[in-house]
Amino acid sequence: MEKVLKAGHPDHFIEIRSGQFELKSNNAVCPYLAKDLSCSIHELRPQACRAWPVHVRLKDGEREYLLMDCLLTPKLSEGDLREMKGQAARIRTENIENSFRCSRLSKPEIDLIEKRFRRFKNRPMK
Repeated sequence: MEKVLKAGHPDHFIEIRSGQFELKSNNAVCPYLAKDLSCSIHELRPQACRAWPVHVRLKDGEREYLLMDCLLTPKLSEGDLREMKGQAARIRTENIENSFRCSRLSKPEIDLIEKRFRRFKNRPMK
């Protein structure tokens, strides 16, 4: 968050717990998504964005890494996927646990984000 703000980008962050932030959302769309659908903070993007299309979740208290099937997925090499999984591994466990549990977004906004997320087919990664 600090590096995004220091670079002069607008503040679209909400502190949900001490030192843990989420992005404000506009109809379940990232506020840093540019009109041409590119990321306006690509070089400064948060850890979860750096990991995409690898998604980490907790299942029975253990981390599970999923490869989401999106337009980017077929273009990635095995090395790219290892790097993205490494990015996902750096996401703090408490951030994973608290992502929606402590959210300050409205219930309809969270529901819309989750609905859009469920549209992606995925497969567990080893």
